[in-house]
Amino acid sequence: MASDWGEGVSEDDEEEIATQKTTRDKIAVMFDVDRNNVQRFLRLSYLIPELLDYADNKSLSVIAGRSALVLQRGNSESTGRGI
Repeated sequence: MASDWGEGVSEDDEEEIATQKTTRDKIAVMFDVDRNNVQRFLRLSYLIPELLDYADNKSLSVIAGRSALVLQRGNSESTGRGI
């Protein structure tokens, strides 16, 4: 049954995944990371392509990317462009 989730997911993990309520929580269990980190990585996908390239190349940290996203949203709201 663990093979349904892919390699590296044990039956114990599979049971824990099944008890999680959100997809974010399930992903956190599957990859053994904090659920807040999953949310931060998801937010990075909203960055403009140039900043996303920096994040992909590890030239921009997750925290800095999150801050850039906040600034980007502020600028887009003032110019009338949404994300």
